[in-house]
Amino acid sequence: MTDHHHNRKEHTMNVEDTAKLLADLEHQREEIDAKIDACKTLLLDAVDAGSTITIGDQPIYKVTRGNLRFNPAKAVEVAPAEALAASTQTVAKLDPRLLREHLTPAQWEACCDRGLPYLRGV
Repeated sequence: MTDHHHNRKEHTMNVEDTAKLLADLEHQREEIDAKIDACKTLLLDAVDAGSTITIGDQPIYKVTRGNLRFNPAKAVEVAPAEALAASTQTVAKLDPRLLREHLTPAQWEACCDRGLPYLRGV
């Protein structure tokens, strides 16, 4: 066999080892993420917004109020009608789903940006 074939075999083994390591790490991350989420929930239930959590005398976390996210359904319920009327716009928007129905696959692909390659579990 040529050196090229031998190197390919070594590369294949390295790919398998790396894939196994990645799968193991992803599993560990899932477990760690669940534990982190549980700790955060306990702390947020126990400490009021605006407070600082310390370890010894060292501040480590500040509990911050959640960000405001506009909710159009709530706005329609509570804002005065004249404010809603003055703030409502009609905007033409290109609907990608409808456009795709009118294009060939090649045309559709030309209208899109291609993301970076990624790994997906099978």
